[in-house]
Amino acid sequence: MEFKALLNAFIGIPVLVVRTSRRLVFRLLAWNPWRAVLPTP
Repeated sequence: MEFKALLNAFIGIPVLVVRTSRRLVFRLLAWNPWRAVLPTP
């Protein structure tokens, strides 16, 4: 994978960061084929 593709696949994922009382919640705002690689709580 080229570096530009890596940036677009992993770093360029639009998320909504929600701070709750004890944790941070990251909500994906767009579908991404690399979504299965990301850790899930």
